[in-house]
Amino acid sequence: MAVPGGPGYPGGYAPQPKVRLEVFGEAWKLVQPNLGTWIGATIVYLVCIIAVNVVVGVVAGRSMAGNGIGSLLGSIVGFFLQCGMSRMAIKQVRGERVEIADMFSVTDVIGSIVIGSILYSLLTLIGLVLCILPGLVLIGLLMFMPLFIVDQRMDATTALSTSINALKTDVLMATLFVFVAGILVVVSAIPCGIGLLFTVPVYFVSIALLYRDFFPSGGPTYPGVGPVYSAPPTEPGEPPVQG
Repeated sequence: MAVPGGPGYPGGYAPQPKVRLEVFGEAWKLVQPNLGTWIGATIVYLVCIIAVNVVVGVVAGRSMAGNGIGSLLGSIVGFFLQCGMSRMAIKQVRGERVEIADMFSVTDVIGSIVIGSILYSLLTLIGLVLCILPGLVLIGLLMFMPLFIVDQRMDATTALSTSINALKTDVLMATLFVFVAGILVVVSAIPCGIGLLFTVPVYFVSIALLYRDFFPSGGPTYPGVGPVYSAPPTEPGEPPVQG
């Protein structure tokens, strides 16, 4: 597959990248050679999520203040783990060696993770309360946010806005992507959760593949940059317009 921004396109220009569902199959092929590592990471991921939910439930059951503290703790830990899996996924996409320890290698951006977890949770919660669909739209638009934080070391607000700017022109497919991913995760959880050991890695690697499609050079290095692509010449003989 030719990568947007690279060679191999008719006319010498790369089309604007799009969110595509084929990445699920591509992700599975990438996961397979390191399946044992990914299964181990997923087990750690799920155990941590369950443990945090148990602690949050205990803390939240004592008082209203405890409920708030518990929810905040759950959001931060959950987003931390999401960022860790995202860093592992982007390493997999780039052909680097992946290890379970990669999940906990994101302490270098812990400040952005804490703030990002609060922003992400608030926005998606508001969206889900508003008849579910707005929440799915926001989850789709924010799918690159963890990758910008761990890969580009962006601050939380810049990562949030850059993800939205990158995906807003393909918002319908981004929403469909998270909807299909959600169905796959739910269905895979039915047989005692065994299927999650395969669908969770595929989910994170799929997003990393889309991130690579949109930002083949590794992503923007300053705020406000959109997807990297070149448009066709407007007139014959004119050079392509860089996006």
